[in-house]
Amino acid sequence: MPSVVLTRAAEPSAELAAALRLHGHEVLELPCTGTLALEDGRALDEAVQRLTPADLLVVTSRAGAEAVLNPRERAIVARVATVGRQAASVLATRGITVGLIAATGAELARRVALPTGAVLLARSDRALRDLPEILASRGAVVREVVAYHTVDQVAGDVARAVALLHGGASVVLASPSAVDALLGTLGHDVLATARVIATGPTTAAHVLARTGREAVIASWDRVAEVIA
Repeated sequence: MPSVVLTRAAEPSAELAAALRLHGHEVLELPCTGTLALEDGRALDEAVQRLTPADLLVVTSRAGAEAVLNPRERAIVARVATVGRQAASVLATRGITVGLIAATGAELARRVALPTGAVLLARSDRALRDLPEILASRGAVVREVVAYHTVDQVAGDVARAVALLHGGASVVLASPSAVDALLGTLGHDVLATARVIATGPTTAAHVLARTGREAVIASWDRVAEVIA
């Protein structure tokens, strides 16, 4: 049975995991990053409070959506776009309509209608740079605020993951942070015989720099067809 190790958190990975299992793959979910709430959320509060109807708020994860909302009860008057349905679902609990739900930050940056005001990115302190860079290249005024911290944190059956990866399993890596956490916990040579799939060029470049391995690049919504 072909095996796949998924390194994103269980919730974002659930749909992909189900699809892979349906096609006969053994799937091991091994989240490699966690989130940590801000100790001082004043900068985030102030950034959200300054939003106007001419602006656009971009939230790229469930953690970001929760940080933007909790414990705030005020309305968000700007247009909103998200990366992923989980973030949109969290915002919907407060009646916030999301105008665009994209699979990746790069996709969102290319597709979203630019506002006449500014784009506020409420993201992790370790978020990838493709989203703001693409927006800026299109002429957007981009502001960024840290909504939460990303920490290296491998959770799951590490021994099984090591066995699968040394046996040639596929591994899906969605961020440089996940790469660092995986190598730090499982060992630098754990990807030596694995089939490495990166969900973007930045992550693929990080895999190459850290391990010398070339990764297959496939956006998250195309991983299943690449593995199949």
